[in-house]
Amino acid sequence: MIDLKATFGERYRIKLDESAEIPGQSKADRLWLYQIHGKYGHVYVHGRETLGAYVRTRRDGSRRLPRLLEIPGATLHQRGDDEASVTFPPEAIESVASILVLRRRRKVTDEQRRRLAEMRAKVGRVSK
Repeated sequence: MIDLKATFGERYRIKLDESAEIPGQSKADRLWLYQIHGKYGHVYVHGRETLGAYVRTRRDGSRRLPRLLEIPGATLHQRGDDEASVTFPPEAIESVASILVLRRRRKVTDEQRRRLAEMRAKVGRVSK
């Protein structure tokens, strides 16, 4: 099974779906609930070896669905009035990321980290 956090957590911001708050879920159950959000949709775990992309098809998203379907291995899974979902292989994540404008994880250098710690100290916050 694909673990979004372990596989893509270094590059993208990974969040849990709202339904992750349901009590009694195991760690294995929660693996299905990770998502990578973007400007025009999100990526999620669709199957043991496939990912899914949800894209809004109203306004600008209508131009993105055909671009997603051009990716090798991508197939239309479901289409609604305002949205669609496409399945794709994990190797195509960079192509999907550029189409959906997925949120990347911030990279902070050691120099930036030091400067931020100094700024926090000036306003009275303790850095841990």
